[in-house]
Parts: sequence; structure tokens; C-alpha cells
Amino acid sequence: MSAETEEPRVVGIHEVVVAVEDANQVAALYEDLFGLKFDLGWDMPDENMRVKGGYVLVMELEKGREISVGSLGRSYFPAGFYAYCGSALAGFKARLNRHLTENKKPKWHIDYLVQEAEIREIILCQIEKRLECLLSQALGGELTYIPHFGCSDCHCKSHLFFSTDKDSLVETIIASITKLGLSSQNYPAGSFMPEHVSRQA
Repeated sequence: MSAETEEPRVVGIHEVVVAVEDANQVAALYEDLFGLKFDLGWDMPDENMRVKGGYVLVMELEKGREISVGSLGRSYFPAGFYAYCGSALAGFKARLNRHLTENKKPKWHIDYLVQEAEIREIILCQIEKRLECLLSQALGGELTYIPHFGCSDCHCKSHLFFSTDKDSLVETIIASITKLGLSSQNYPAGSFMPEHVSRQA
């Protein structure tokens, strides 16, 4: 064996899974140390980009505040946790990447809330039809809801729900999905795990 040793080198950084409190700091560290960049979004192989279904964004608003929400006008949102029910029938990739992108031009009600709140968790449910209305109607009898939020194109009372306890909120959502005869998977919003959106639910 040669006495000479090579300097250690970093390989496969693009395959690193980041699931820490502040993934952005980790990404910045890799760039500073190695001059390498990698995506913290919900990217996945092109052949899986059409995986579709329903999803729930679980968000935290640390301080109560008034928020202007497009056509709904200004409303007061108390501190706590919010769950937004949506559908991604054109594929999870584009929809979730949009929600996780900062400084975007608001288009939907949820865009205004995401500007103020932090997405903490994402629940995915692979299904061929729209889940948001079925799930919202089920949650309407279980959770406090914000009237008319995210449902201007349907007859639901709301697609946004509130709780002061995150664990209780997530448990209620999962239980409601199960009652609908479906299964789900939930992940930290800061994860970089391409298999999340391509794995069968």
C-alpha cells in the first residue's frame, strides 16, 4: 500500500438528504466549503413528476396578525397552526415547489398566508381525484375553520383549518384521511427527499 494518501474529497453531494432545523444554512455551508449547490425543493426524477393526488400544508404562525388575503380582504389570524387542503392533479412537483418558493407573486389565497407563516409539514395522499373538498368537508366538523379561505371555486365552507396544537391537528387530518379509505405520508417541509413524491401511498 502506498504511503501517500489522497486528500479527502466530497462525492455525491446531490444525493445528500437534508432533514435539519435550518436546511438553508446547510446548503450555504456546502456552497462555501466546496463550491457546490443542491436544491432544497421537492425535486424528483422527471419520470415521476406526474405523480398526483391531494396534499395538506401544515403551517405555523408564531404571532397573531392581520393578513390581507386577496379578494377576502384583511382578516386577523391568531398564532397557532394552520392546515391547508389542496389538490395537485397535474403532479405534486410543480404545486409543492410553488408553495415552497419564496417571494412569488400571490395568485391563490394560500399564497398570502404562506408569506407570513412557516410551512412545517406536508401530508401527501396519492389519489386520482380531487381530495381537497372531500377532506375539507370531513375536517369541517372536527376543526375550527377560516370561512371562505381557498374555496372560491367550490361549495366548501373553507379549505383552511386552525388549531393551537400541531400534533392534534395532524392526528385529526390523518384520521380523517383514513376514514375516507385512503392512506397518507407526512414529511418535514425542509426535507430534500426525492422519493417522497414518487413513493406509493
